[in-house]
Amino acid sequence: MDIKQLIKASDEDAFLFGQIAKAAKAHWGYPQEWLALWDKDLSFTTEFLNANHVFVIRINGQTIGFCMIIEEAGYFEIEHCWILPEQIGHGYGKHLLSFALAQPLFKDQTFQVLSDPNAMGFYQKFGFETIKMIPGTPKGRELPLMQMTNSRK
Repeated sequence: MDIKQLIKASDEDAFLFGQIAKAAKAHWGYPQEWLALWDKDLSFTTEFLNANHVFVIRINGQTIGFCMIIEEAGYFEIEHCWILPEQIGHGYGKHLLSFALAQPLFKDQTFQVLSDPNAMGFYQKFGFETIKMIPGTPKGRELPLMQMTNSRK
C-alpha cells in the first residue's frame, strides 16, 4: 500500500478520481436519478485538484482511492474521500484519511465534512461529531455536517 500527497495533478488524475467517486457513491445503492444529480459534484478538473490538498492511495501501482482537503477560513474541509467499491471494508479509507490528517499542516486544526449519511460511522471513528443537518440534493435529503479538532500526532 502506497499513500502519497499528489503534488501536481494531470487530466488523467481528474478523470480517474471522478470515476472512483462516482463508483463509490453508486456502491450505496442510490437511484440512477440521484447519481445523475450529483455527477457534476463528483467530477474534477486538473485546476481544482492542483488548488487543494490531495492524497492518493495505491495498491500495486493501481490508484484505489483519494482524499481531498480544502482550506477554508478558520478550518479545513474534507471535500472528498473515496475508495473503489471493491476495496471498501479493507481499512484503506482509514489508512488514507489517517495519513492525510497526520500531515504537519493539519495538526491541531479544525476539520469539517459534509458527510454522506452512509459514511457517518467512518468519520465518527476519527472523532467527528454531527453539528447540524444541511439540506441536500434531491430536495428533502439531509446531510450531516460533522466537525472535529485534529489532535493527532
